[in-house]
Amino acid sequence: MERRTALEQLLAQSHRVTRIAAAATGSATPSSHRSVLALLARDGDHRVGEIAAELRLTQPGATQVVTALAEEGLVERCADPDDGRATRVSITPAGRTSVDHWRRDLSDALSPMLGELDDDDWAAIARTAALLASIDRSPR
Repeated sequence: MERRTALEQLLAQSHRVTRIAAAATGSATPSSHRSVLALLARDGDHRVGEIAAELRLTQPGATQVVTALAEEGLVERCADPDDGRATRVSITPAGRTSVDHWRRDLSDALSPMLGELDDDDWAAIARTAALLASIDRSPR
């Protein structure tokens, strides 16, 4: 299989599997809320504009999500030490717990669907996850 085709299939199927698992959990939480929490859990605090750019949201959309998450106690805002006019957003312990529970719920929802996989298949999934996690996200 050609590399480009393999990547296209990986992207399409990863989105598909995530949608299937999310639907199976029955959660009504918007994916944008989960995406913001996952970003902050992975990369630490961000300005709202950085969140919008990273997740391809509008600035007002990102502000709305952050406001909703702050009202739930999942994120907190604080002054940016480098720019007194700006605010940084960070994940709270409750937000981190929410991310951990969401990932567990997705995994639990997918497990029955993947029951036919053998040890080699699981090793391939683990290797793919490790490879994707190792991608350097810095600009080239």
